[in-house]
Amino acid sequence: MVRAWIRGHVVETNTPGGRLRRCALGAVVGGVALTLSACAVAPFLPGGGGSDEREPAPTPSASALAAATSTVYGFVLIDDPFITPQQLAERAQHEWDTGDNGCLAPDGYADIVAGGEVQVLGADGVIARGVVEAGEFNSDAMVANDIVGCGFPIVIEGVPQGLDVYGLHVGGELRPAFSFTASEMRSGPRLIFG
Repeated sequence: MVRAWIRGHVVETNTPGGRLRRCALGAVVGGVALTLSACAVAPFLPGGGGSDEREPAPTPSASALAAATSTVYGFVLIDDPFITPQQLAERAQHEWDTGDNGCLAPDGYADIVAGGEVQVLGADGVIARGVVEAGEFNSDAMVANDIVGCGFPIVIEGVPQGLDVYGLHVGGELRPAFSFTASEMRSGPRLIFG
């Protein structure tokens, strides 16, 4: 499991053998943590990307996966560390005056937009596609995760059930995919940037 709600500079993963692996983030270029992609993608590649001696769990057949699907609801949360108290007050006042809670992704995240694509990845590539919904400045998910910035709900229909680990990708092709367990997918994955 990769902790997708990274708030510091460490990424944690469990290898197939149950060993905890921590990966320090490397350079951040344009908001993308370069080392993160190697840590986050490996767990949902065939064999788990680790050096475990056990055989990987068998992958369900395509027909078995197609038989049971679900709709996944989650969030892309983008923390904006540069927002000032005055900007926060202005946004809160705007929301109070107009009822408009909308927002755009902060600088460095222009590739994450309403109407953008969310991809669910399995061992063989993309297994489902969804959509990024309109950004919200002040949502329950933002408050629960102590995020100040912009949060985008995501909806992905037709997600095959039966995998142990799923990859989620949103934004430009240079952004890493994040790994989520089946349980995390059912409870609503949160991809946190910033």
